[in-house]
Amino acid sequence: MDDFRVNRELAAPRSSYTEVHMRRVLITILVLVGILGVLAAVTFRGRHVKRKTDVAAVEKDIHDHVLIGSSRADVAAYLDQRKIVHSYIGELKGAA
Repeated sequence: MDDFRVNRELAAPRSSYTEVHMRRVLITILVLVGILGVLAAVTFRGRHVKRKTDVAAVEKDIHDHVLIGSSRADVAAYLDQRKIVHSYIGELKGAA
């Protein structure tokens, strides 16, 4: 029967399992927070938009690069290339 007794001095204390478990949980949380931080930074950077657009500069750029008499498709392609948001309204009735 003496062979099956546990020497309490040699046995690992119960708190060591808890400490190892808590370390793993803490490391997992830190890694997840880091990943979320990187994803948030990438998302914010991808959505960054110019806050102010100088209309005169855009008009000058269009006049410099798009020939007068160009088709609507040519103008739309130019605006798309420059990533300028645009839409076509059509001709207004009664406009002079």
